[in-house]
Parts: sequence; C-alpha cells; structure tokens
Amino acid sequence: MKGSLSARLALVVGLRRPHRQFRPTSTPAVQADVHAGSYSIFMLPGIFDAAHDDSASVTRLGYNSLDPVDVGVSLLIDGDLPAMAIGAWGGLEAVIAPDALCAYCDPDDALTPPPGVFAASDPRKGVRFGFISYPDPTVYAAGVTAHQVIWRRDGEWFTNGDSDWAEDILATADHRRHHHSAEELSVPTHWSAGDREAHRRGVLSCLDAIRAGEVYQACISAQFRTPMTSRAEAARWWLSTVHRTHPRYAMFLATHDRAIASLSPELFLERRGSTVWSSPIKGTIPIDRDPGELARSRKDVAENIMIVDLVRNDLSRVCKDVTVPSLLEVVPAPGVWHLVSTVSGQVDDVSPARDSRIINACFPPASVTGTPKLRAREYLAEWEPVPRGIHCGTVGMNWGNLVANVAIRTAEWVNGELILGTGGGITIDSTPDAEWAEIMAKTSTLRW
Repeated sequence: MKGSLSARLALVVGLRRPHRQFRPTSTPAVQADVHAGSYSIFMLPGIFDAAHDDSASVTRLGYNSLDPVDVGVSLLIDGDLPAMAIGAWGGLEAVIAPDALCAYCDPDDALTPPPGVFAASDPRKGVRFGFISYPDPTVYAAGVTAHQVIWRRDGEWFTNGDSDWAEDILATADHRRHHHSAEELSVPTHWSAGDREAHRRGVLSCLDAIRAGEVYQACISAQFRTPMTSRAEAARWWLSTVHRTHPRYAMFLATHDRAIASLSPELFLERRGSTVWSSPIKGTIPIDRDPGELARSRKDVAENIMIVDLVRNDLSRVCKDVTVPSLLEVVPAPGVWHLVSTVSGQVDDVSPARDSRIINACFPPASVTGTPKLRAREYLAEWEPVPRGIHCGTVGMNWGNLVANVAIRTAEWVNGELILGTGGGITIDSTPDAEWAEIMAKTSTLRW
C-alpha cells in the first residue's frame, strides 16, 4: 500500500470497537516452548518444568500469527505508552499493558507481586512491572500493577481482563500489520562517540587495584547519548530495535518524566515456585568470530567463574541447595557471543515478601559490579565519571513468579536525551583497547 504514513493511519483510525463487559472463559493450560539458536540450545535447567495453573480464569484470544512487535506498533500509533515485555520472560513470550505508567516507589516495592497474588503461573490477577536503578550514587525505583494485560505463550495470545477489550487490541494490530511496520516508527539518532579516555583511565585504575589485591574484577561502564524528543520516541526506538535484534529480555517502561528501554540478553533473577535462578554473563566476542574462542579464552573463563562464585554467595544468603547446573555455555546475543552460566537455589520462605528479600540479597547484579562486590562498588563510584542510572540495575515483572533482567544494553530517556550505558568486566588480563573494542561490539546493534 502506497502513500504517506499519516494517510495510511487515517485508514485504520476507526478500527477500535467500543468497550464491552468482561466475560472471562477458562482455557486449558499450555506448556512453554523453548526455541533453539543456530549455534547451540541454551535453556535454564528446570526453568520451564513447572505446570501452569489450570484454575486461572483467562481468555484465549487466537491471532497466533500476530507478533508482539505488531501489537506494540499498533498501540504506539494510537498514542498509547504501554508497558511491554518481549522475549523469553519465564515462559511468556510477551506481556503488554496499554498505558501502564510507573510511579516512583521504594526499591523493595518495585517488583513485588500484585495484591492478592501468592503463587501462579498465569498473570490472572495482574502483573507488577518495575525497575530499580543501579544504587551508586543515586537510588530510584518505580513500578506499576497492571490489572488487565494481554500475554503470549506458545504462540497464542491470552488475557486476564475484558475479552472484548483485548480482542479489539489484537484485531486492530492484525489489520495494521499489513500497512505499518516497526521500521516506519523508527526515529533518527545521533549517538555521541562516548568518553573513551575516561573509560581508559577507569580500566587502568582497575588494573592497579587488582595488582594491589583490592579487587579481583570490576565492570567499567561508559555512556553514549543521542538527542530524543519524548518518551514516545524512546518507545519507538526500543520497538524498532527489538524488531531488528530480538533480545531475550526486552522491556519498555515509562514514568511521568522518563522512559526505560531495556534490550538485555541477561537474566538477573527468576523465581518460580520455590526455585530461584540467576544466569550471569561474563565473556564476550563479536558475533563474526569463532564462538569456540570464548571457551578457550583464559581471561573470559576466569572472569565468568569469578562472577559465578559471587552469585553463589549472593543466592546462598536466601537460598539452600545452591548449585551450578550450567557452566560456561557459549550463547549468541545480538551482535556478540557470550559465556553464560546458571546458578540455582531453593527458598524455604513462601511469603509474599520473599521476592524483595531475594532481590536485596543479590542486588546490584554480580556481573555488573565485581568481586569483592562491596569494594568494587566503592571503586566504581570513583572510576566512572557519571552515575549509571538504570544501566546495571534491573528491569522486570512479577505475576506471582518473578523475572528480572540485568539492565545491560539498556537505555534511559530523560530530559530530552536517550542515554545508553555499556560496560565490561576488567581482569588482570584486560587492556584498555580490547575493553573498548568489546563495548563497541556490544553496542553495534543499538547505536544505529
């Protein structure tokens, strides 16, 4: 179909149907689908084993061929600013809540389960979306409970809310996908080059601290910035990038004055029932290199194992039976190969406050601080010239199960700028030039 975007928008403006009364129906539970990458299969051991709750009152909506990105495009065309999670969120391929604006809150409340939720495998009583910034030197967090959401699992769409409301959203998106695309929503960017010299100084200072025995490893971060007019433009940039790169833990959230556009490949925490997982990433090479290089790299293997030990220590504060079911897996991510390990444990406490205690024990994520964690955090506040903000914090959701990413490959819109933080772990074998090259590889699919 030819013509301008505004002309084509006029053709679909009347598609929305009036709001009707909620008439829920029960549907059978379905099992989560795990997709294999082209290089290797990577799934967290046991993470998809829990049965879905058949008692959940949800509506099966159809539209199996409708991609989550198409739904996001349609909502943004209508001027909505939805909370959107797309990827592999605890067996859910997407969770979308139109016009779910986060409000600032105590970090302990940002990712708590919605009221009335105790343990469920479907978001039938709503979903709590939230984020927590990296804590040095400023702290902020925000969250929102969306009581009506639509989600996708095993290629099917479901809702816990008004079935006609959800059907209207999907029908409109299904029509519009033939006329509009995520590429049309993309916005021009003019990214800064980043402060390479400040990063170099940080790496050299970190190497001095390692030689002095103060730390064994620390993650040095840099920032890239581009002018951007609004939160809506940040949402458009995020959705276009999700469409291009397919990150595993992508989420968009907004408050009244900022937006969080996360494109993370890394799992910080997942708690399903009494089982908790964390999958730290340490070790990176560009995607056009031989992935076997990572498994043979002394620097990357040592880096990963040190962080695995730190995650084991963090989880052991709130879990028993802490194990490492997966070590040094080579996994593809947008633009790079990563070394990924998985640490797992069991929690005895099944109270609604358990997730805050798990987050408090492990936050900030081990892979983006260093070891020892406290000393590394103190040094990072000195070595990095600007606060990280959301970068290296966490973004996630809770519907009775908790899933939260490590907020890497994550941008934050505030005061007319989109700010993208990116870093890498420094060990005794690091060099400033190699570490900057790694940052360039990690951001190659984002700074476009």
